[in-house]
Parts: sequence; C-alpha cells; structure tokens
Amino acid sequence: MTIAAQAVEVVAGSNEPGTDSKKGNGAYSVCGLVVQCRPEKAGQVASALEKIAGVEVHGGEAGKLIVTVEELPGEKKLIDRVTEINNTSGVLSASLIYTESDSVDGDDPDSDLEEQQ
Repeated sequence: MTIAAQAVEVVAGSNEPGTDSKKGNGAYSVCGLVVQCRPEKAGQVASALEKIAGVEVHGGEAGKLIVTVEELPGEKKLIDRVTEINNTSGVLSASLIYTESDSVDGDDPDSDLEEQQ
C-alpha cells in the first residue's frame, strides 16, 4: 500500500462518530498529509510536528510521514497549521491527500438547503 493510500486510511478511520474530539457544535474538519523530509531527520521532524496543536503523526517510511490535522468546531486554523507544517525545520514538502468536514451536532448541512426549496 502506498503512503498516500495509508494516509487516506488513517484519516478516514480517525473521523468516526462519537470520538472525543467531536464535542460541541459546528463543523469538525480533518485532513491527511504526506510530509516529506530527509530520512535521517524523520524523527526530529515528527517530534516537532507533534508539538503543533491538532497535529498527529501516524508513522511513515523513507522520509515520508503520515500526518493528520484536526480542526475542532469554531476553529479556523486548518490552513494555518498546514502552513506551519510546511515551515517546520526539516520539512521538504507537505502534500494534502485527504480532507473531510462533518457536522458535529448531528445536523446535515445540506438538509437546511433542501427544506428551503
């Protein structure tokens, strides 16, 4: 399985209903990235990324790390966090592989649109 496929699998599995990170009202967003770095720097880069709020490193190989970024309801920092990842010392590139947003309060955002029609 490719690193990109693993990243999609990790992110899709981390966005299950009922997880603790989905409390409150609004939209919950998660994205998956493949972060490339020099293989000899992977440990240092992973440690630095784990210090960024909402960022989790799920492993990787040969200088490619599987990373998720979570945005809790009410936050508007997903892009800022991806930019911070790109600017982290040792990171060569960060590629967005997967993104998903879900309504936390159980409402379907499209249902209001259907009711208005």
